[in-house]
Amino acid sequence: MLVVFDVDGVILDSNAFWAHMASSLLTSLFIQPEDHLDEKINSFSIEEGIKYLNKQYDLSLTNLDIQNYIYDYYRSKVMPKQDILSLIYELDQHKIEMNILTSNDQLIIDTILDRFGLKQYFTHIYTNQNKHDPSTFKQFKQEEICLIDDSIYALKTAKEASWKVLGIYDPDSFENKEEIEKETNITREELFL
Repeated sequence: MLVVFDVDGVILDSNAFWAHMASSLLTSLFIQPEDHLDEKINSFSIEEGIKYLNKQYDLSLTNLDIQNYIYDYYRSKVMPKQDILSLIYELDQHKIEMNILTSNDQLIIDTILDRFGLKQYFTHIYTNQNKHDPSTFKQFKQEEICLIDDSIYALKTAKEASWKVLGIYDPDSFENKEEIEKETNITREELFL
């Protein structure tokens, strides 16, 4: 079996950062964010979010400013989830091939894998991937594949491509625990069978 890991919310405890990024960014600039800013801006693209913050708070943020803010967080503050690290080590001991499939970008993923000494465990690393698109999952040729992810849409799309899915609930995400459990069709223990 090939086991494919998502990164944010699965390997890394980073969902709280994404859920509160706009207000944290403003706070780092000594600006008091409006109530419910993060909920409001969550559905925006990065460009729309920058435009909103610049207009609402009289700023002149650029894409590069936001990229640097995000990169600094991954370079120095984000931490791995210990239970997933133990799973990665156990899969490696059983010689089970592992890949990464993430929508995050290559620089950030390389940074955190190097920072935590994890790159050696993954045969292939796929970054900037759209997990809404079924063709993302069809590019894999192995017969038996399991996706470990914390987002409902990724779990559903992988299942449509005949993958096994192990949903990980993260309380800092916007996902519903019951729905994640409903989509899951393999247990952690079954990864080793």
